[in-house]
Amino acid sequence: MVEGLPHERLHGVWRELGGGRYLAVDGMGMAEYVETPGQCYAVPQPLGFLLSAKLHESSLLHGHVVDGRETVDIRVIEHLPVSVTLVREEALPAVCLRPPQTSPAQVFQAMWELFDRDYAFFAERGIDWGERYATYAPRAALAASGEALFDVMSAALQGFDDGHINLLYLSGEEPRVFGSGGGSLSARMIEQAFLGQGEIDDVDLFAANWAQVLEQQIGERLEQGGEHDLSGGLLWGRMAGNVGYIRLTRLSNYAGAEGLVESILSLPDDVARIEAALDRALAQLADTDALILDIAHNDGGHDHVSEAIASRFADRARLALTKTWRRPDGRAPQAWSVAPRGARQYLKPVYLLTGDLTVSAAEVLTLMMRTLPHVTHVGMRTQGILSDALIYTLPHEGFMVSLSDEIYTDPEGLVYESQGIPPQWDLPLVDETLPETLFSGHAAALDAIVARIRE
Repeated sequence: MVEGLPHERLHGVWRELGGGRYLAVDGMGMAEYVETPGQCYAVPQPLGFLLSAKLHESSLLHGHVVDGRETVDIRVIEHLPVSVTLVREEALPAVCLRPPQTSPAQVFQAMWELFDRDYAFFAERGIDWGERYATYAPRAALAASGEALFDVMSAALQGFDDGHINLLYLSGEEPRVFGSGGGSLSARMIEQAFLGQGEIDDVDLFAANWAQVLEQQIGERLEQGGEHDLSGGLLWGRMAGNVGYIRLTRLSNYAGAEGLVESILSLPDDVARIEAALDRALAQLADTDALILDIAHNDGGHDHVSEAIASRFADRARLALTKTWRRPDGRAPQAWSVAPRGARQYLKPVYLLTGDLTVSAAEVLTLMMRTLPHVTHVGMRTQGILSDALIYTLPHEGFMVSLSDEIYTDPEGLVYESQGIPPQWDLPLVDETLPETLFSGHAAALDAIVARIRE
């Protein structure tokens, strides 16, 4: 980028490998297009440009020629695998220049084709996608409004139990959002506890209060209550028995970025912020005998942040995971390794605490930490939603959808999507037969880990 505009060497048409999108670049800016098997359409500007957001001033671009074709690899962090690979094309396909097909039937068709082409886990989730088409396509064709079409499309996406499947409709009187996740035991127990009380009339507020209770219990176990950083996303301190403690509740948006595009743009800043915060935390905890890294209630973020954290516990370079795609489209598998980086490493015993609310990039962090010999994974099985969310706009203005297209495997070749990563030491944080564990189980697990360390 030069003064906010694309460099002239980027002018032209580019196709994203494995992402189903085109980028048309000229001296005035960029236009983005989504290609499905049946059509191609421009991304409406009010929704933001999801691909071009990765092509900004802080991106690292590496151009080369492969088999006679010019390609550009886009990296966010130099030493990590590429985020996007673009291949130069002579021109946009002619279909991209036609008016979009925006009837309810065609919008549903576009969504179904995107999932059919790119979603990686129909078998694991027990979904017959062809049957969904036969059931819901006729209903979509009869939808008389955007809201009615949203209802049909939401019904077609029921039952995946995949938190990275989301449908948004932003053009109605009020934004509408459907998410296909939320099937964890903890989430169900929060809902049951909310319904069993009468003081709080909003489930989200109830969940926030529940989280505050857990954090208060942690503070009671830390000397002087511990220290906070990263807008509340990081807490650290020292527990009884000279045990260090670090808690992370998210792996992105440390500066409070709002919106999808803003979150993408904030990634380099998030990495810089977590590195600086860990410098402080690990310096203060360097003389502890062992450390608990608590990601039991972590809703994810960026894999790049996960790697920045795991590198602080690495003794040498080790393969942590391999990432492939449902539709590689020429993209080679990516090997993600963890190696020592930063001001200091913590190489004493580490207990990684996870739960069924450990999701997405937090599960990637779990894979990275499990490859280290001095780390013991304790707690509960993670949620099993490791893939990044591949986000597409749909041809009807205001519709967006996300899906899981990436397949993560550990060094032994195991895939944990849909089933979650099991701990080496099973330490339940909640028990469905004991509702009180929703509020007491996490603190009890911390006490059990400290007791084992002191033994």
